[in-house]
Amino acid sequence: FGESVAISAASIVVGAKGNDDAGQSSGSAYVFHYNGSGWVEQQKLTASDGATGAQFGFSVTVDGELIVVGAFFDIDAGSRSGSAYVFRYNGTTWIEEQKITASDAAPYDWFGSIVSISGEVIVVGSLQDDDAGLDSGSVYVYRLNGSSWIEEQKLTASDADGGDYFGYGLAISPDFIVVGASM
Repeated sequence: FGESVAISAASIVVGAKGNDDAGQSSGSAYVFHYNGSGWVEQQKLTASDGATGAQFGFSVTVDGELIVVGAFFDIDAGSRSGSAYVFRYNGTTWIEEQKITASDAAPYDWFGSIVSISGEVIVVGSLQDDDAGLDSGSVYVYRLNGSSWIEEQKLTASDADGGDYFGYGLAISPDFIVVGASM
């Protein structure tokens, strides 16, 4: 509990990747709301398809009425391929809106290892993607199109190389995306 945290206005999201509700280390995320005098737990989020070892909550981000939670060990496209879940606040509760995965997902990509959101744009790091060599990394950009989040672009470094872990750090504003690489 607390390895990943995010805040927006009166909402705080705290990841708990080791929570065991849907199996060992399936993960969860907790939403806290400021009620005018203190922070109170509003809701515990879990993946609708939560699974052992997915580590839902490894990364979290919040912007207004949207929360994105990464589950970088999810296995939809093979071991540790990863995924991210979008939740929307409907006025009373946070509802899972969509699960997103990379269009070219592969085992051990770690998609969802970092997530960030600004308005109607979500960015998701896949720091062990291998397009430019083993663990070179990439970042996927999603945009809200009506009621669905659509993959718009895949970002890689112009000088990408194996072991860069492009997507290790990630931030977004309305006009810019900044991506860090650990090597």
